[in-house]
Amino acid sequence: MTLLVFIPIKDPLHNPLTIYDPACSSSGMLTDSKDEIKAKAGVYLYGKEINPETYGICKSDMRIKGNDPENILFGSCSMLLRYLSCRDLDRDFSVGIDHSA
Repeated sequence: MTLLVFIPIKDPLHNPLTIYDPACSSSGMLTDSKDEIKAKAGVYLYGKEINPETYGICKSDMRIKGNDPENILFGSCSMLLRYLSCRDLDRDFSVGIDHSA
């Protein structure tokens, strides 16, 4: 599924890339995205999960796969967006968000 996100990109990817998933569940799309493009660019993963069980699974999965689990936050999207804007984080890709609006 993540391959479909990156197939249409013709330009070279920024290095490093920042990917944000506002409903990351157990981190599948985030870690698959990193696996898909890691040979082409460095990748930083960020996400948010509102369900306590999947949040715990996500943090564990991120740690097991060598990613930074501190970049996954528990809570609503608005809380995370405030956090990200405070850090001046410019996202290259956001899973499930249309930036054209």
